[in-house]
Amino acid sequence: ASNTGIYKTTDGGNTWTLSVNGLPSGVSVGRVAIDFAHTSTLYANTSAGIYKSTDGGANWALSLKGQISSKLIVVDPSDTSTVYAYVGQPSGSFSTTFNLYRTTDGGATWATLNGAPTYPLSAIAVDPFARTNIYATINTFNVNDTDAFLMKLAPAGNAIVYSTLLGGSISSFPSSS
Repeated sequence: ASNTGIYKTTDGGNTWTLSVNGLPSGVSVGRVAIDFAHTSTLYANTSAGIYKSTDGGANWALSLKGQISSKLIVVDPSDTSTVYAYVGQPSGSFSTTFNLYRTTDGGATWATLNGAPTYPLSAIAVDPFARTNIYATINTFNVNDTDAFLMKLAPAGNAIVYSTLLGGSISSFPSSS
């Protein structure tokens, strides 16, 4: 029997229960995000895509198909029907293409946000006071070159423009004010 899946505790971590109902066999899980307005709603970024549970993790359903776990998913704290996920897809024998996706309807549909960086992101967060700002860090796999930068959604909402690049030495990203 496989021990992969999502583990849940209801007693502060004393005991854990494996939750796999609806998840593919052997799936690896990168990150789980909680909808804090509806705490029984969870999103999991897995090696098979984004899965959603509306019953506290007892059952899972595919929300966005993917094939490479990116480990990044975040719920917008000011509008919990909006979720961002950084998901990888194989794009050749030994390469992966990552895309930043957004849902504004609780995972029923997802759209790719054009203009996201090609470097792998290591973290993303939504600004709780200015939800058009998404913060992210880049992982270039070089210990001397980890950048943090601010991504800001374009007014149309389907693209990203870089308004600020905070530190680091990567200069290949477009910038705008």
